[in-house]
Amino acid sequence: SPPQPVNTSAANSPAENLFRGVVIGQRTGGQPLVKVPGGILSLETNISVRPGTEIQLQTVNPPVRVNGSGLPHGGINQMFELRQWPALDEAISHVQNTQPAATQQFLNGTVPQPNTQLTTNILFFLTALRGGDLRQWLTGGPMRSLERDRPELLGRMNDDFGQLSRIFNESPSSDWRTALVPFLNGSQLEQIRMFSRGRRDGRDKDGDDDDQTRFVIDVELSQLSRVQLDGLVKAKEKHFDLYLRTDGPLPTEMRRDITAIFTASAEATGVAGRLVYQGSGEFVEIPLPQNVEPLRSGVLV
Repeated sequence: SPPQPVNTSAANSPAENLFRGVVIGQRTGGQPLVKVPGGILSLETNISVRPGTEIQLQTVNPPVRVNGSGLPHGGINQMFELRQWPALDEAISHVQNTQPAATQQFLNGTVPQPNTQLTTNILFFLTALRGGDLRQWLTGGPMRSLERDRPELLGRMNDDFGQLSRIFNESPSSDWRTALVPFLNGSQLEQIRMFSRGRRDGRDKDGDDDDQTRFVIDVELSQLSRVQLDGLVKAKEKHFDLYLRTDGPLPTEMRRDITAIFTASAEATGVAGRLVYQGSGEFVEIPLPQNVEPLRSGVLV
């Protein structure tokens, strides 16, 4: 059944369906976090609520916590389907509330965001993902704060990171290798999806195998909506083709700037290739990894 809203009014429902919670902070997107018996809820509203405020909630229908395969909602499924990482979102909120002076340093040095450290932070995250150890990525004060104050949250992050690492590292050679990279866009935690696949396709003129690598980067942007970069790299030929797909045609000035960047990079590296714009809204859809199933039900508060 589709998600059912949770009503905050006590009218027309039994009193036993009521429960109370206390606001303890907010997510990076502004949604209040409410501590209730058994866990923490994120309210789907951007209304500012002061920490310490007591809220009365009411369940209308029992929450369904598993999908058809028995996998829990949230965690890895939610990261794929909804492009969210709730545990990391909550961890960032915790750091902001407990270590405000160190928050910006933590974000700039760890979480990829649109600044001069974007490429470095993405590679840093992928290195940790390849090693399968969250502590390679999340270090220092934030890690110590979570270990001291929120060990259950750190446990959830470890579980999520471990599953992401297995998906990234254990993909069969013929399948896409998938990486979900957190991306902090302003105050909103979003997601970059990175897919890659290497293959040997024929032989070059010397009879040697010519390695080819294809990659797809998929991201949702606030102003451009969905953007997809689809590239094919032929290492020995020093050739690189890139397809840029969007929901609609890009503005002329933006296309001119992107073309200039692509041309300058090709000249600097000695790589030949072409850049193709496709603004029809048709994207390459990479299937979910085999151990991830679409979400089909849940609970909304």
